[in-house]
Amino acid sequence: MIAAASEKLNAVNVRELTRSQHAHWSQARDFIRMANDALRVRNYVYAEQLATKANQVANLLTRS
Repeated sequence: MIAAASEKLNAVNVRELTRSQHAHWSQARDFIRMANDALRVRNYVYAEQLATKANQVANLLTRS
């Protein structure tokens, strides 16, 4: 799920985002970073929660 969210965010043209959308994009990036950190310490439940949040935000941005 982390990879899927990351791919979706990479597909977004950041220069075309509004300030609000850019803030959401940055937040999703932070969720992905935090999910990867959680995986490193084997906190799989938290990593999944963060990846889900990142994926939800990425879905919203790719629909706009």
